Parts: sequence; structure tokens; C-alpha cells
Amino acid sequence: MHVFAALLLPSMAAGATSWASLYAHARAGRKSREWYGRGSLINTVTGQHIADVSLLERCSRALQSSDKAGFVSERVLVYCAADGARLSEYKGRKVPVLRYVHNVSLQSHDGGLMLRAIGGDGQPIASAHGVGRGPIRIGLRTGFELSVRPAKRDAAAVKPPQPRPMLPGTARAAVPSTGGPTREEYKLIEPVCPGGSCTLHYRRTGRCPSWYGGGLCTLEVNARSTPVWARWWRRVRAGDASDSEKSRRGTAADSAALSL
Repeated sequence: MHVFAALLLPSMAAGATSWASLYAHARAGRKSREWYGRGSLINTVTGQHIADVSLLERCSRALQSSDKAGFVSERVLVYCAADGARLSEYKGRKVPVLRYVHNVSLQSHDGGLMLRAIGGDGQPIASAHGVGRGPIRIGLRTGFELSVRPAKRDAAAVKPPQPRPMLPGTARAAVPSTGGPTREEYKLIEPVCPGGSCTLHYRRTGRCPSWYGGGLCTLEVNARSTPVWARWWRRVRAGDASDSEKSRRGTAADSAALSL
């Protein structure tokens, strides 16, 4: 049993970089991993429910082959009304659909982790300090916990970053605000069987979205990754559909030739 556990749980003595590589692999898989999640946005102080949230995220391995502790995150977050429809306005203010492409890297720094987010245009967005724990045993599963706190000084950019909405998987430094500094927590649990669906719980407390107004808000999202077998089946179905279309076209061409 001890040997089996040792194989499942790599030694944490390898350091933060090793932990970061394992976490990045859990987020993005061998090549890519799709996440689907739902959650809510509430006013942290009053407890008022502001909106439901729907999330789609695709994580893939970092563009730099040498960056083992990193991944590219493409996210779409939609705020929804109580009936499930997209929330387009709130008290006369437009509510946008949030779309992001971030290259997230994790590196060891002062005994902990430094998270950096780079935008799709190659420009640094922000950075933050993180403290990770894992792999840990949760029943028969393996899990990771990551807590992100704002860096006192943004190490990702020379100029202070402009205020930006936050999404799961993105780190940023604190910005002056009545809402206080941003704090994020992640809990990722891998499946019992390889290739199954992972779960991710994300909680962010910080400044409210601009369309809501000032104050402190908490965003919570529970997401699941698409299992490997589902992606394989989708490719099989797509292949069947393509073959059926080719067969239909061939039959139609044969009929047309016969009619001539």
C-alpha cells in the first residue's frame, strides 16, 4: 500500500515548481481540457444574489514547450438572469459577455508560487502570489488546492495594470478600490479513473463588476471537465456524420448519372 501511494502521490520535496507542473497538467490535461461550469455572483456584504453565471473554459498546454508549469486559458463567462436567459442589462447598464485568452504561468518564488497572466496580444496583464497544497488524497481521488493573493507590486508589467474583470484561472495584482484586494481560491479534484471528469471549485472575492457598481462581490463557480471518452465519442460522431454526408452525396450523384 505504501508503494502504491508513493506512485500516486509524488513527493512534495520536489519543490513548488514540481507542484506547479502537476497542477498545470491537472488543469490542461495532456494536450487540452474543456471545462463547463455554473455559479453565482453575490454581494459579499449584503448577501444579495446579483446574477447566475455560466462558464466555458478551454485550457491547453502552454505555447512555450519549455514552460511545463503553465497553460493557455480561453474563457467565456456569461451572466444570466433567474430564468436562465443572458443578462444583457442591469439597472440600465449594459452587461457584457466576458471573453479572455490568457497564458498563465506558475513559477517558484520566495518559497511559494508566482502566477503571471499574459494576454492574447502578448502583453503582461498582472501577477500574484499563490500558495498551493497537493497532491492530496480526497477519498479515492487526488486533489489540489491553490490560494491566490495579490502581489504588493505587480511583477508582470512595468506599468500598473488597468482594472479588468476576473475569471477562473487568471491571477492579477490588487488595484486601488473600495472593494479591497482580490482573493481567489481553487480546489481541483481529479477523477478516480484516468480519463474521467475532473471537478473544479472556484471562489473569488473582490471588486464588483463595473456594471453593478462599487462594493465587494463574491463569484463562485463549480465546473467539470469533459471526460476523454466524451471527446472521443464526439469525434466518432463527427466522423460518422461526415461519412453519411459523403455517402448521401455519392448516392445523389449516382442517381443523377442514371437519370441521364
